[in-house]
Amino acid sequence: MGLVTIPIFPSPDFDATAAFYAVLGFTEGGKWPEAYLILEHPAQLELHFWFHTDLDPRKNDVGCFVRFDTVDECRALHDEWSAAANLPSAESRAIPRLHAPSDGPDGSIEWALIDAHGNLLRLGAFAS
Repeated sequence: MGLVTIPIFPSPDFDATAAFYAVLGFTEGGKWPEAYLILEHPAQLELHFWFHTDLDPRKNDVGCFVRFDTVDECRALHDEWSAAANLPSAESRAIPRLHAPSDGPDGSIEWALIDAHGNLLRLGAFAS
């Protein structure tokens, strides 16, 4: 059996969190008001959220790295999210925002999403 690591992010508003991620293709896998929220994406990406009423998105320093098996899978998800959500680019420093993919000299790829609450998801893949 393989290992799975699931990030747990803070959220001050589960309804707002679920609505933000629904645009990106996530659905609710479980919700316990003012306690815990589970969101699931068809790409087998699962995110968990704990309730945090005093969260300041500009001071939030919570993040994770999601590593894909292939560069193509990683790029495809960026393309999907970019088409689904009209999010500002990294240059705007807005919250939320979507960073464009950066290709490494070794064929790797990395990009990032800052969600509506300032949580950082860095996504990437190493060249095969």
